[in-house]
Amino acid sequence: VVKEMGDKADAAQVEKVKAGIEKVKEALKGEDNDAIKKATEELQQPLYEISAAAYQAAQQAQQAQGGQTDAGAQKAANDDNVVDADFTEVKEDK
Repeated sequence: VVKEMGDKADAAQVEKVKAGIEKVKEALKGEDNDAIKKATEELQQPLYEISAAAYQAAQQAQQAQGGQTDAGAQKAANDDNVVDADFTEVKEDK
């Protein structure tokens, strides 16, 4: 998530994630399950916040894109100069 967000992610949150990763790595070197669990839980919080921000940004972009597409389609429909009519085919005998 951090790599996908790039420079759009909050720098403070990115630092928390990096620090959390280091804590998990250190905890994994030992055999204390409680320390591993605690480090993992501490890492999850900033990851969730970055993920939520990424999801929200994606939704806003999609809504903005959808709004433009709908407006463009409606304008195109209004500009088409289409006539809806009924017709009857007449065959002439010669």
